[in-house]
Amino acid sequence: MERFSLKAQVVSVSSAESARILILLSSISRNISLQLVSEGSLEDLADARFPGQEFDILIFDVKSARESKEIRQVIGDIAQKIIFLTDDDSYLSKIKDFPSGQAALVRKPLTYHKFAEGLGLIGIHLRKLNCWEYHQCGRGPGQVEVSGLAGCPVGSETSTNAMNEGTMGGRVCWAIGGSFCSGEKQGTFASKIINCQDCDFYKLVHEEQGQYSESINSILGRMRRKNKI
Repeated sequence: MERFSLKAQVVSVSSAESARILILLSSISRNISLQLVSEGSLEDLADARFPGQEFDILIFDVKSARESKEIRQVIGDIAQKIIFLTDDDSYLSKIKDFPSGQAALVRKPLTYHKFAEGLGLIGIHLRKLNCWEYHQCGRGPGQVEVSGLAGCPVGSETSTNAMNEGTMGGRVCWAIGGSFCSGEKQGTFASKIINCQDCDFYKLVHEEQGQYSESINSILGRMRRKNKI
């Protein structure tokens, strides 16, 4: 797949969500210019300090958005594609204020499939998020040297590498004992699985993988063979 330079603007989106967006965009672009605009500063897009600046993608969280007509007036033709993140389907009718194909609604939580569809990239493979990228915990491979935190066994579990299209145990973390969740070290699979099933990342992986999601027996079987247990 051809990879290209990409300029993106993210408005009123949390730092964790922005990090996930950057990871997804990195799958389609080798050179990303990602600018963040803090919540409530939509006018900055039309401010004199951005004269004539255009973006390939504008990503906007509509939890604090104005009516789309107002947004349209403010941003003008500054972006080729506008992605609205929302948890309210009622906003769907508002994208009609934009030229055909310019705006798309992506329902939260943000997933690989929803993002690709919103960008019009159906059929193009975007790299899927691992748990340490989704949760921004700083305990993933190559992160502990920077964060100074203890490493998590999920990031070093080689037996589960590539399962659910993840890195190491990054997309089967619920099956790996001793993982760090919400900053606390967890117990065995049996003791933590109930809580894991309520986790947004657990639900996201199963939504993205659908019928191809790895079964718990498959995951544990792979680990047992590798560790001979």
